[in-house]
Amino acid sequence: MEHYEIKIDFQKDTTQPARIFHSMAGIIDSFGRFDHELLDSVDLPLSETTLLHDIDIGSLRAILRWILNAPDSEALRDGDWKKLVGRMIDDGRQFLLRSLEQQPQVTDKRQLKELQDGFQEISLVAHTNLFPHAAPIPLHRILATIQSFESSTRILQSSDSAIYISEQRYQLISKDIFVSPELEEELLEVIPVSQPTRIILPVKKPDLIGNSQWDLYLQGKVIRAKILDTAWLGDFHDRSVELKSGDALDAILEVTLLKTAEDEFVGYRYQVLKVFEVKKRVRYIQPDLPEGTGEP
Repeated sequence: MEHYEIKIDFQKDTTQPARIFHSMAGIIDSFGRFDHELLDSVDLPLSETTLLHDIDIGSLRAILRWILNAPDSEALRDGDWKKLVGRMIDDGRQFLLRSLEQQPQVTDKRQLKELQDGFQEISLVAHTNLFPHAAPIPLHRILATIQSFESSTRILQSSDSAIYISEQRYQLISKDIFVSPELEEELLEVIPVSQPTRIILPVKKPDLIGNSQWDLYLQGKVIRAKILDTAWLGDFHDRSVELKSGDALDAILEVTLLKTAEDEFVGYRYQVLKVFEVKKRVRYIQPDLPEGTGEP
């Protein structure tokens, strides 16, 4: 699997053209996340590099080159191991996308367990004298990968379609993926870091189309936060609210820490509960938040 393609078909002269490019970038990142998790599950120090090989016109069609990096060890010198690993990655991607096409509503831990078992079986098929061990991908990481595909595809319109292509195999990338918020709560321990705080959050990059995360500045660092104030978000997308470069949100921010049942730190979750107004580009003064609320 030296090359693979992601193709997004859309109507000519479509409105909101930025969504096509946002979706393509997000899907590429989603595959990169998945590849990392699958390679990490086998007991060899493998890594991969994705290169943009070409772009076709007509539809947006990114042709990507996939390079596998590995140490120079005796275990990898015999046999065409790169093809073996490439096929494992391709089979894993196809299995994930096919499962999400058949069952795009991810609401049950059982669905994640079925995916986990399927990925491990795919790894074991490629096991022959190459992988000493194939461990299951943790459920919360599978969930994070699905959430990445969800945020990348939900900005597409009904007339759009996204397809994964490799070695003459085609697989539709579902636009109907939905991950239940309760599922993340079930998998992860959510620990409040502080009480929700009213704060000024300069905007680095808004989500101009969908309901995914915004890039905001918090105490000099960039965070990714989801805006839960749907009424304000609707006004923003309808262009009733003006937001220019350098502006900031006067908002209530909630910060929670996420950990697995095994006490593994996953990260921080930032959620904007309410937006009061947009502050024009001025010198921002923010109240200090408690220690430990920024990125590690």
